[in-house]
Amino acid sequence: AMFRPLSSCVLVAFTAAKLGHARRPFCEERRHNARHNADDRRGEKRRAFLVCGPSGAGKDTILEAVRPRLRGCTVISRHLTRDPEKVTGIEISTSDADFSSMVSSRRFLATWSSHETQYGISRPSVSQALESGDVVLNVSRKEIPGLEQTLEEMGCDVAVVVIEASARVLQARLQARGREAPEQIALRVARQPSIDSRHRVWRVRNDADVDSAVTALLEILTGSMKCSLWVMPDVNSGVFAQTQQLIAVLAEQNSVASFDPHVTLCPSVRCSADQVERIARDVAREIGGPVQVIPSVASVSEKQWNRAVVLEAPGESIRQASLASRRALNRHGIAVDLSLGVYAPHLSFLYGLHPDVALFASAVEAAGLRLTPFQCNTLCVIHTPTSAWSNWVC
Repeated sequence: AMFRPLSSCVLVAFTAAKLGHARRPFCEERRHNARHNADDRRGEKRRAFLVCGPSGAGKDTILEAVRPRLRGCTVISRHLTRDPEKVTGIEISTSDADFSSMVSSRRFLATWSSHETQYGISRPSVSQALESGDVVLNVSRKEIPGLEQTLEEMGCDVAVVVIEASARVLQARLQARGREAPEQIALRVARQPSIDSRHRVWRVRNDADVDSAVTALLEILTGSMKCSLWVMPDVNSGVFAQTQQLIAVLAEQNSVASFDPHVTLCPSVRCSADQVERIARDVAREIGGPVQVIPSVASVSEKQWNRAVVLEAPGESIRQASLASRRALNRHGIAVDLSLGVYAPHLSFLYGLHPDVALFASAVEAAGLRLTPFQCNTLCVIHTPTSAWSNWVC
């Protein structure tokens, strides 16, 4: 599957009366711009990224691929009581005796056990790495609250990254490992534990395209984020359900996964996550209330990652919202064309490069989706890593 609903994002609900958080579950991203390297950031707080996820999600594979491409950020190898031939390139095989000795001498920031294996994060390794830059720790989700407190006491800004995959993919990968019985695998996959964190949680989808997942994680760790501004209808509205159904039909026809209904306000831009959060609130304040959308004619594009199938969305309310988003981006130092002729507001139904794309526009019209004007009450800043559409996660 190429697509997945939403990505790591900032969601802001707005009404005419006040600005507040959206009711939907959401995650906010906060990263520094990629231009800040280790030398430029002396005196700044270090960042600690806690990476977690279910077995089979591919955490080690992605972290191994990311590790040599990072500058000023260290992926910390974790210790575990497993034979040397069974550890990955970001793990250190440690005997039971040595592990116990390290516990006794308080050389671990955190320890945990899983399936008769002991895991530990070396305190000296983390401390040494923080002297020159940021750190990435591969941890158990259960250790996140304690590690957050410990790392904050060490002067770090903390963020949590969840690497995940669909239940189908997780089951297939765990079966291929052959470590557990089918019944145990089914129970493990069925568990969907929440992440107990006081910080922003970012999510990376790793279903089929590992390179896309690596790109997504790199953007999170380096602080250079490709993002778009959306407005979304209420999830309980008839418009949302009707639109989502057609999106799902087109996705199934083209062997991709569906995404949530939304109206795109402006072209995608690349900026830091700090900018993203400020821009979102700036745009919401300027818009001041729900945005009315008047769906119009179907339109198609054969450009890759572009508006493959959309309904154009003319109208003064959405026009002003689009202009507000572009003005805000310019105020924050991101040059965007104020002309609505460039990437005009539209309601998306299909992304990507597809053959016979005109047929899909016909499908939109044939479905009779002549929507009456509707309101969007949620502003969304969505992270869309370059070519990593599989990593759209709510």
